[in-house]
Amino acid sequence: MFVETLVREAAEVAPAAKLELAIEAGITLLRIPKLAKAFYDKGPGRASDRLAEVLEKAKARGEIQIGDCHAAADHFVGMLRDNLHLRVILGLRPPPSAAEAEAVVASTVNIFLYGIYGAKRPQGSKGGAQGR
Repeated sequence: MFVETLVREAAEVAPAAKLELAIEAGITLLRIPKLAKAFYDKGPGRASDRLAEVLEKAKARGEIQIGDCHAAADHFVGMLRDNLHLRVILGLRPPPSAAEAEAVVASTVNIFLYGIYGAKRPQGSKGGAQGR
């Protein structure tokens, strides 16, 4: 099912270990544009591309209605990063635990798919906006 695929793909984007690596690499990336582009292409860019493929397939099956799947994927990846990511980058808190990362993924998938207006979810779907 589409929702499970989206959750699985999102979980691969959000691990805390990748976040720690990104923090350490950040300063170097700012000084070397080619390295910054390579990092983006292999990380966030690749995640957006993969999620766009998932969205395109779901669109082709009639499971979702969306215009620009790649733009939607970019938005989704940005939602996964959220302010938690910024607080870690700024050294205001440690990287999230596995449980925190899973909660962010579930909340992001829920908001991405169903919005914040309380649209009715399909029977059997999981997820919910988690307070942080």
